[in-house]
Amino acid sequence: MVRRRIGLVVLGAVAVLALAVGCAPPAAASVTGTGTFTTWAHCQVADTASFTFDARVGADGVPTGTFSFTCRPSGFSLAATVTCLQIHQPDPVTGVRAATIGGTITATTYPNGLFPVGQKLSVTVADGPSADGVSVLVLGCQRQLGLLPLASGDIVITGAPTPTTAIAA
Repeated sequence: MVRRRIGLVVLGAVAVLALAVGCAPPAAASVTGTGTFTTWAHCQVADTASFTFDARVGADGVPTGTFSFTCRPSGFSLAATVTCLQIHQPDPVTGVRAATIGGTITATTYPNGLFPVGQKLSVTVADGPSADGVSVLVLGCQRQLGLLPLASGDIVITGAPTPTTAIAA
């Protein structure tokens, strides 16, 4: 009985110490960016693609934000609400950080049912020491390799790698 009380006292002291030190929730992760790139598979040959995104996962683990792409001069575009975000481990050789942003399309001007409203898709982006990049769009929320370099703009990935993909309920 005495041992049990001592154990409970020690456990209680550890809990109080943890609260006093301020054990914070895990750091939030975010991916933000704007820019342009060329020869994107989802635009016409002469188009330049522009993008903007702001995706975040807070301490509650729920991803939020938006992303959009526009092809000029054709005018094809889409906008989506973020429903998943995964920050990947940095490349051990190059130091490039990558993240996959997924979401549900909320608006589109693509013809023939390509990228309809309600479709879930994702894009992988890279934040490199010397260059940033963007992938093609794919269904679901999955990492892509073979990214296209940006012609202009910047991508910023902050926060620790996420062990699993954060997906909104």
